[in-house]
Amino acid sequence: MGINRKSIDNIEPFVSKKLKQGFLFITGFLIVSPNKNDIIKDETNQNIVVDATASDISEITAVDLFHKNGTYYRTLWSGKQPIVDNKATISFLLEIDLQIIPGIFFYRIWGQEPNGPNCFSISQDFEIKK
Repeated sequence: MGINRKSIDNIEPFVSKKLKQGFLFITGFLIVSPNKNDIIKDETNQNIVVDATASDISEITAVDLFHKNGTYYRTLWSGKQPIVDNKATISFLLEIDLQIIPGIFFYRIWGQEPNGPNCFSISQDFEIKK
């Protein structure tokens, strides 16, 4: 199927090596935006664009926020956003605890195949400011 899955048990050491530049965990499942070094303001509407041209995923199911050091913050969005014409846009209001910003963060975006497991991809780093 062209999908390269890593087991969750083995992903942590792999993530720590590749996270600085962002890393695509599933062939074809690409987070188009935000872009590297984007500056995002708290309490603004966000649009995350996913390109699934070479992937078997059929929908996006969640968006998690992590600090650059790998600390999980929380799930910002969950639901079922279908992939249409190989693309999906997830929209939500970004609301962050003011004690953790400004800072450098990344998204973990969860996708699901029609008959398969959930899988994820990691965005590039971006900054969140007040």
